[in-house]
Amino acid sequence: MLSPVNFAYTALFNAIAFPAIECPMGLDKNGMPLGVQIVASPNSDRILIAAAKDLEEGFGGWLPAGPL
Repeated sequence: MLSPVNFAYTALFNAIAFPAIECPMGLDKNGMPLGVQIVASPNSDRILIAAAKDLEEGFGGWLPAGPL
């Protein structure tokens, strides 16, 4: 869900041209998806994508949310 606080972080990184990516990390104890946002310095897209790939593979990657 997008809240004003989440939007503030996203807008900040977009405004200063830092690449950012959201990486799925699995599910919490209630079956809801967990993830982290990774931010890199400008022109570090390759490193950012490699780090996200490693985290996704190490922690299970994307999974559908559990039943509500």
